[in-house]
Amino acid sequence: MLYEPFYTHFPHIANKLTRTVFPYYDASKQPGVDFGFINAFCNDKNCDCRRVLIHVISSNPSLHNRKAAVLCYGWEPKSFYLNWFPGFDKDELAMYKGPGLEVFQPQTEYSASILDIFKDMLKSPDYTREIIMQYALMKWKLGMKLPKSLKPYVKLKEACPCESGQTLQHCCGGTHK
Repeated sequence: MLYEPFYTHFPHIANKLTRTVFPYYDASKQPGVDFGFINAFCNDKNCDCRRVLIHVISSNPSLHNRKAAVLCYGWEPKSFYLNWFPGFDKDELAMYKGPGLEVFQPQTEYSASILDIFKDMLKSPDYTREIIMQYALMKWKLGMKLPKSLKPYVKLKEACPCESGQTLQHCCGGTHK
């Protein structure tokens, strides 16, 4: 399973929805720079993991590749992940459900502080809905038959999230695989 940035399929929507955070400066916790949150989703149309990897990019040139952290977030209840993969043990389940640091990616000294910022961002129901919508659009674009719970997030006849003034089906969602 490979994760692909949302912007590769929906650059105009990603341009409108990519979150940037300008944290307060605290040298003991994080650099006084901005962070961009780049959402990436599994590109397997047969996988319904309902999870996002968020590559947090910094404007701080001292960070290798400017990557300050890689976060993960699974928004479904624990029961979803246990049904999706019944072999999960308690530690593996913790990697899929809720926000966390992606254990298979390198982290920096700022990662824990960035995770705290992300947890605060998740308090906004709009932000969580945006992540789920992006997941649903990615899976739809890849040709996945969407389950009932994700279909409401792909609103082809409503205004495109890129704010072009056109409907999604005549704008960014126009070339379904």
